[in-house]
Amino acid sequence: AAHSELLIPTCLYNAHFQLLDMGGEGSFVEEGGKNRFYLCNKRVNTLRYRPNFEQRYMNRYATLYHPIKS
Repeated sequence: AAHSELLIPTCLYNAHFQLLDMGGEGSFVEEGGKNRFYLCNKRVNTLRYRPNFEQRYMNRYATLYHPIKS
């Protein structure tokens, strides 16, 4: 993870801001929001960058995927 992806939420959390995760299955996901905009569980993580996803696996509507850069 990038430094800012950890530093900024940590600072906000320690300053008593409320945090909300848009998907996955973590502790900051609101009720009813599990795996809503991206998948992150023991089997699948759509925000990974390797290995690349095959096109046939990218069939969920409105799901965030890590961009592939050549």
